[in-house]
Amino acid sequence: MKKHMYIVLSVAVLLLASCKGEQQQQDKEDELSKQLPELDRLAGDYTPQQDGDFKTYHLALKGRVNNGVWMIDSNATYMRPGRLPYGAASGGDMMVVYTDASGKELGKYRVEHPGKQRTCDDGNGGMKVATSYDFEILLPGREDIGSVTLQQDGKTIQQFKVPVRRSREERQIPSTNVPGAADTTRVIR
Repeated sequence: MKKHMYIVLSVAVLLLASCKGEQQQQDKEDELSKQLPELDRLAGDYTPQQDGDFKTYHLALKGRVNNGVWMIDSNATYMRPGRLPYGAASGGDMMVVYTDASGKELGKYRVEHPGKQRTCDDGNGGMKVATSYDFEILLPGREDIGSVTLQQDGKTIQQFKVPVRRSREERQIPSTNVPGAADTTRVIR
């Protein structure tokens, strides 16, 4: 009989403990629900049209400089996943300014000159600009960009009209002779 009494008593204690735990959980949920309006007020407003924040891609304008002549691939701008990696706080000696078709400035950022190279001529370290090099100008995923201007020291170096046609950039799968080639799972689309 004593044995049954201990079992009944332990079940009663467990039941009381679980009821108390549920009550504490309910109290925490009530406290949080009272704070939700204040949290919503502090969050602010969100509009998906804020300067391309809703975009999940950026554009690449490809080109080449050959003996001081800037040329771009006028066939298309290439779409890539991810947002523009440059922001207002980026640094460099060249300014990239992108505008709409009417010439209104949409944004700008700084980058290092794409043709800069380190040199060790005469044992002195320095920088020079190559005579021929490939370059890319990255732009946010906006449909209204009409032209891009490259500026250095406040002077316009080059201005390009952005091709209207958009093309998804295809990534080539490396050959199997290259170490690590089997590590990729991307497929050309």
